[in-house]
Amino acid sequence: MLRLLGQHVALRVNVTKGPLFTGAVVSQLVTRPSTYARTFLSVTRPLLVEKDTATKRKAPAAKSDTATGDKKTPAKSASKTTAATKEPAKKPVKKPVKAAVKSKAYVPLTRMKISREDRPPTGRRSPFVFFIQEFLKTRVSKSLKDSAEYMSQAGQEWRALSESEKQKYQDASAEDTKRYLRDMIEYVERVDPQVLKAINVQRKAKGQQRWKVPPEAKPKREKRPLSSFMRFLRDPPPEVVAKLEGLGDMTWLKRNSILGEEWRQLSAETKASYTEAAKKEREEWRAQHGSATTSA
Repeated sequence: MLRLLGQHVALRVNVTKGPLFTGAVVSQLVTRPSTYARTFLSVTRPLLVEKDTATKRKAPAAKSDTATGDKKTPAKSASKTTAATKEPAKKPVKKPVKAAVKSKAYVPLTRMKISREDRPPTGRRSPFVFFIQEFLKTRVSKSLKDSAEYMSQAGQEWRALSESEKQKYQDASAEDTKRYLRDMIEYVERVDPQVLKAINVQRKAKGQQRWKVPPEAKPKREKRPLSSFMRFLRDPPPEVVAKLEGLGDMTWLKRNSILGEEWRQLSAETKASYTEAAKKEREEWRAQHGSATTSA
């Protein structure tokens, strides 16, 4: 009885996880000690024995960081720029852009628009024009044929006039010439020279005669006093003039080259006469126009 009770207890204690066995098998497992028989290939173990105290293969211990010498990298701190605390990025302030000054586009002279104010004044009228204007006051042409006949008659009557009869028309033309010169002087002073060029370019393209500024209307350039050397070039001594005449015809450049050499070889007394004359003229000019620098 006690033997059966011991077998029953041993079975519950030692073989709790195994399969169910018969009493004889359990008796052998409990009473017979575990033996090992080493063979060449394997080790014999008790069959179907599982004990909590059985030796288990230990897993290799994990190497510590201090043993290998590796330093743990510090864990990254939480990002400071979270959605709650993240500040909005400032937009760069754009500098005010200055408006670029548009340069005037180049316009060819042939296409330049010329206003009525920029056009030259009306030209002077001849004595015959004044006669034609008076002749046509009493005649009305209804066609081109009538106009041609009237012009032919006016030409015949003009040629038949005496000089005394033409005088009033000549006086009217003289007055109109003065008016034209006054208008031209005022026009040349205020108009852009580029406009004058455009007028002539456009007239040339149309096959018309080039428009010229009358000499009386051109701005007069004030003459400045001459230097002593320039006075020598314009009025050399008689002996130098005779030398130049002996050389025959020559270019203006060659003549000035010879005079330059003569000036360098000129005696001090003769050169002083040109210097004194230039100095006197310069002092007179300064007295009228104030102090100004002029070469001696």
